[in-house]
Amino acid sequence: MAINSLNSGAHAWLDGLEDADTPHRRNVVTSQVVLADAARGVLAHDASDGRQCRLRDDGRTAVVVARPHGWPFDEPRPFVDGAPAVAALVFHNAAALLQRGSGPYFYLSKIESHLEARLWNDVFVLAQGQRGIPPGRTTEGLRTNVGVGLRYIEAWLGGNGAVAIHNLMEDAATAEISRAQVWQWEHTGSSSRRGGP
Repeated sequence: MAINSLNSGAHAWLDGLEDADTPHRRNVVTSQVVLADAARGVLAHDASDGRQCRLRDDGRTAVVVARPHGWPFDEPRPFVDGAPAVAALVFHNAAALLQRGSGPYFYLSKIESHLEARLWNDVFVLAQGQRGIPPGRTTEGLRTNVGVGLRYIEAWLGGNGAVAIHNLMEDAATAEISRAQVWQWEHTGSSSRRGGP
């Protein structure tokens, strides 16, 4: 299924490691192997009937977007310094993605407070520093959130509950997520690359 999604012509493929996956060891490990192989462009499947599925080789596969497990989920086997690893942090494909002209992209759903958003920011800043990954572009994210939020509200006021924006189907949750991210950006003292709010 991952190969078909990546080859579909879509701009992005959301690998839902939370709601679309169960936290059984086999599923967790398989999901990580699929992400690693997709990041490296070597994801393949040989069916029992002889069919072979491979990623497109023309460089036009969808961008991988990982939706990690939430913070409460500890994995049953991976350990770091003798303690179970937090499932949200089990993703290690940044270098391979950057080498292929992409990057490590995440969809962080169900963020419950500004403290959780700050924790994710701290994790990303630390990982970027340790791996030599250029920091994200705050201004672009802010513009995207404001633009999508406004477009959705306009559609909603016009009587549409779900609307296509930037080739994605958006609904009321989108407006709330956009509003929350803009609020967090403003209230945490974030600044753009130019130094302004």
